[in-house]
Amino acid sequence: MRRHMPKDLVAHVAKNVLVALAERKIPLYPENYLVWFDYYLGINRDLVEDVNLHLEKGIPFSEEINKELYLKHFGSEKNAELLESAQKEIQQLLKDVLDEILYTQNFTSEYREKLKQVTIEIEVAKEMSEIRKIVSDLMHATVEVIQASEYLKERLEDTTRKSEVLQRELNKAQQENLFDQLTNLYNRKAFEKRIREYLKTFKSGGKLFSVVMFDIDHFKQFNDQHGHQLGDQVLRFVGAFLNKELKGKDFAARYGGEEFVILLVGTAADKAVLVANNIRKSLSDVQLRHVKTGTVLGRVTISAGVSAVREDDAVESLVKRADDALYLAKQSGRNNVKAEMDLSPEYAVPEAVNPFMVEFLKA
Repeated sequence: MRRHMPKDLVAHVAKNVLVALAERKIPLYPENYLVWFDYYLGINRDLVEDVNLHLEKGIPFSEEINKELYLKHFGSEKNAELLESAQKEIQQLLKDVLDEILYTQNFTSEYREKLKQVTIEIEVAKEMSEIRKIVSDLMHATVEVIQASEYLKERLEDTTRKSEVLQRELNKAQQENLFDQLTNLYNRKAFEKRIREYLKTFKSGGKLFSVVMFDIDHFKQFNDQHGHQLGDQVLRFVGAFLNKELKGKDFAARYGGEEFVILLVGTAADKAVLVANNIRKSLSDVQLRHVKTGTVLGRVTISAGVSAVREDDAVESLVKRADDALYLAKQSGRNNVKAEMDLSPEYAVPEAVNPFMVEFLKA
């Protein structure tokens, strides 16, 4: 029947037949294969018209309808030669399809071995009933693999989702760990991290930078007079003021308590003094009032100290000079800015002084 047809054409039509039978849930019998092979081949016009009629009417292709089509177009008695030829084509088709799947898809080693075994069994099968059983067993194995694959896929997607959530939470926690919740500025930990980065960059040929340390004058007395809640409001106000004044161009942090610190990149000490004085003056221009009562709370004044990075600096020495300058500003009457250039033995905090005493003296 098909001995003189090109092998490529037979293979192409056969694959269409396999898909058609699977889509319509038609059993893979030689009789059904013959009907659909000739339909896709298009030579038997009467058969094509009958099949198209069923397709147009949307009639499902049951076993009975396929049997009727076979008997009508291939004779009332089974044509042994045709059926034998059809069986061989089915075997070859299944083998080709399995080979293609086997060598182009990724499967578990167990399933791959199953495919190899099925390929051999189909090739040596004598009866169509054997082939149907082999294909049935393969379908069960395939379903199990697909289910396992879907389970693994779901687990993988679930794990990916969880890891993304954890990563976001970790990023959020890390960010929160670097911010002061009250003022919305960076905290001391973030400052120490950033100043080390700046110092490392500077010593590698990067830009110089200056440190401005300041605290709010007489803040303890303000807290004692108005309470810690209003004191917190003042700290929030200073934090918001710095964010607005610096516009994200420079680094500002709450160093602790009422003390703040600013890092000014590309700014020498004399220019940093100007920046600190501008902040000091702008802050002192604001008259604070109680939101609910309208009571005048006074003005915020600050004392500030400035230092600029040097080649021989460590973080500790750079911060200490700014801190010493801040101490000098406070000792000089507060509400002013002093720089490391203003330091003298009379005002510099001695190296040997206990750090707890330094905090006590500065208070």
